[in-house]
Amino acid sequence: ATSQRPVLALRGLAIEAADGSLAIARFSLEPGGGERVLISGETGATSRLFRAIAGIWPWGQGRIELPQGKSIYCMPERPYLPAGTLADAVRYHGGDQCDEAAVAQALQRVGLARLAPRLNETAVWEHELGVSDQQRLGFARLLLHRPDWIFMQEPTDALDAEGEREMMTLLQSEFPHATILTISQRLVMRRYHGRHLALQRHDGCAIVKETVLSEA
Repeated sequence: ATSQRPVLALRGLAIEAADGSLAIARFSLEPGGGERVLISGETGATSRLFRAIAGIWPWGQGRIELPQGKSIYCMPERPYLPAGTLADAVRYHGGDQCDEAAVAQALQRVGLARLAPRLNETAVWEHELGVSDQQRLGFARLLLHRPDWIFMQEPTDALDAEGEREMMTLLQSEFPHATILTISQRLVMRRYHGRHLALQRHDGCAIVKETVLSEA
């Protein structure tokens, strides 16, 4: 559903597995504008939560209200890379109006400047690029899309510690007013978020426990 306000709200949300069993017990969440929320815990439960908010997991109860009048971007663990030119792969899913100079600059900002001369090259890019480069390309897309709300699933799990620091620092500097929800099992990510939701297994399903963190 679309919220009547510019907020994302999970209201009485309970998520089920495909067989109807309860995967995540009922909870509510309404992050404020500019908040950064880390979500970690049982992998199957966090994956279903990401898919539910992205609108591709239909099993459960409650309401997911998307912010009215705001752009929201769901960034999966591995970005989908369509066959075609590299420029089109970076622009995919909403960056069609960006010219090649903007695409090249975005690649440079995420540490992929070496790929800029290949923008007009056609290839199957998921085979051409390693998983760490694919994740950096996902951040380049964010720079082109400029969303108000960002929801990410394991966005840095293929990066080393320095690469993770670079991408998360870039995210903070480029999107100081965006609301960011990050699913990650890497607890070092706590330093980049102000709230932490842990999905802990209890009586056969995951329950949500929250910790308030000091702002990064």
